[in-house]
Amino acid sequence: MVRRFSLYMVFFIIGIFLFMACNNKADQDGLTIGVMSSTDLLPYAIAQRNGYFENYGVNVTIQKFYSANDRDASFQTKTVDGTITDLTGAIIQRANGIDAVITSKEFGVFHVMTHDSTIHTMAGLKGKNVASSKNTVIDFVIDMALNSAGLTPDDIVRQEVNKIPIRLEMLRNYKTDATGLPEPFISIALEDGMKSVVSLNELGYNVTCMFFHQSVINEKKDLLKSFYQAYNEAVNYIHTHPRHEYTDVLIKDLGVPEHLVSKVLLPGYQKAALPTSRDINAVIQWLKEKSLIPADYQPDHLLNDTFLQED
Repeated sequence: MVRRFSLYMVFFIIGIFLFMACNNKADQDGLTIGVMSSTDLLPYAIAQRNGYFENYGVNVTIQKFYSANDRDASFQTKTVDGTITDLTGAIIQRANGIDAVITSKEFGVFHVMTHDSTIHTMAGLKGKNVASSKNTVIDFVIDMALNSAGLTPDDIVRQEVNKIPIRLEMLRNYKTDATGLPEPFISIALEDGMKSVVSLNELGYNVTCMFFHQSVINEKKDLLKSFYQAYNEAVNYIHTHPRHEYTDVLIKDLGVPEHLVSKVLLPGYQKAALPTSRDINAVIQWLKEKSLIPADYQPDHLLNDTFLQED
């Protein structure tokens, strides 16, 4: 009996070591990215569904989050290797000591929306209630939109509402005059009779990005290069195939309501590249003005384009 027990223990221990070895190998051969349902996700979702990641020899796990706070917490605890986020969040995290870098720009779509038919420009929002999410990219969008109309943040009554569905519901029920929304909530609002006052793209800004831990940069260089090769192939697919061929991706991965698939606003996706200095500098200046990062913060080593270079 003792001998049999000892044999069981030996096999048990061997099993544990084999399990750990398999897990370590999986970690070495794969990347996990944290995402939310947004237009930024589309090329990655297509790359996964069409097998592009597999073709380039990289195992990518796309982990979905329904809260930016949960996504950021997962990134900070290194549960994920990288995350699709915005420049405001990435720079704040880096300024607070998170050792991570921006490896590419993304293509988030943001609009300032209203239900008021008399409001045609941002100037019409002077003195109005505007629902926003404090110190986030939505706050940035609204401030840049105000600035474009010669207004300041003090020219509106800002209502702090962090959750996007609640802001949309407030707009529907006339509890606020305007708010900032990403896709697919923009298309939902348009379908409900609301209108866009201005888009961030119209203002000339692009403020979402891919953010990877420096340790991942150091340890998984070849995987990251393959990751972006697959991404670029997915971008080419989007440009060369009609939307109806990836309807399922829009519905299941991006959360677009089925009846809005043909109407959802998709950006002009481009092959992987870094954010522009204009976008970086605008966000840094805004963060400093709001005392969200130190006044002497410099974006040293914030960007890394090593993996975007073609052979």
